[in-house]
Amino acid sequence: MKLLKDNFVVIVMILLVLSGITYLERNTVKLALYQGYLYIKDSTTPLPDTFIVETLIVPEIKPHPHEIGDSLLDTDHHKIAPSNYIRIPKDMWIKEFRVTLENIDSDNLHHLVLSSTGIKDPLCSNYIFSPIFVQGSEQLPNPITFERPYRVKLKRGDYLLLNAMFHNPLPPFGRGILRKNIRAKVTMTIDKDSSDKKQLQPFFFHIADPESVCNDDPELGQYFRIPANSKQFTRAQNPVETPDASQYQFPRAGKLILAEAHTHSWEGGKELNLYLNDKKLNTFIPKQADPKKTPWKWHVDQYKGQNVKINASDKLRIETVYSNNFPVVIPDAMGMLLMYFAPN
Repeated sequence: MKLLKDNFVVIVMILLVLSGITYLERNTVKLALYQGYLYIKDSTTPLPDTFIVETLIVPEIKPHPHEIGDSLLDTDHHKIAPSNYIRIPKDMWIKEFRVTLENIDSDNLHHLVLSSTGIKDPLCSNYIFSPIFVQGSEQLPNPITFERPYRVKLKRGDYLLLNAMFHNPLPPFGRGILRKNIRAKVTMTIDKDSSDKKQLQPFFFHIADPESVCNDDPELGQYFRIPANSKQFTRAQNPVETPDASQYQFPRAGKLILAEAHTHSWEGGKELNLYLNDKKLNTFIPKQADPKKTPWKWHVDQYKGQNVKINASDKLRIETVYSNNFPVVIPDAMGMLLMYFAPN
């Protein structure tokens, strides 16, 4: 029986690799196979207080210039740091997600995404790994913390994958200091209390051009273009574009518990708006901490909407507003919203 279980783990991991999740280097995949095997072996150990997923170490990120119109997709403008595939050893109820960075400042983190195979994304059915936690530099150092009884459930046997995008622009878009041996960690605090819990469903809303909507390649992401000389450019998803990850009609009732937004403030991102049945629930506005000393540091507040009831057939949607006063196209704007929903 033990041999069958061990063989099954190896077969599952090989299938994951062959299914197209192959952007990790060969030695990383080998380590992931080995690590998945170890988690099965250790599944009888008691639950710890926290569960940590960390990226591989990026040896070096050199400073680079960034001009309006440059794209983060340029290989010299970013580094993607993936984790290994992490097999969840036991069922866990997560009450907090917290990001920590090694040998790098928060403004060098563009954004990171922690995804799971155990949650089917309601907006993008093509995802093998669906986002369960997303943060950009404008949310750090604040964690996402859920009030009792709301929790995110991780199921034994599912897999986690963390991807972080780092960049290192010169002033005024960043400090522009040489960084070495950097990585990101997500620490999940486990609720080991035996009291009743209500499971949260993550939603990863985003606006993107047709070629990148629901894109699960971390090298490409979900981007849209902003025309040149667009002083007040409002972008919502075009109704003819499919799939549409900017809106969702709920088949069942529940509550909106928490939401965070990500835009490119340094490229003119002014706000991101959240609507319920065309009534504005919240406007996420990026704010600079100190425009003179650190113009590259921005902050966007969380939205906690536990009193916001969602009825069956209600629709949530997002739109974002940018200002591009330059005679060049901005090729890689973002408008994202991570939301946690508690079904009744």
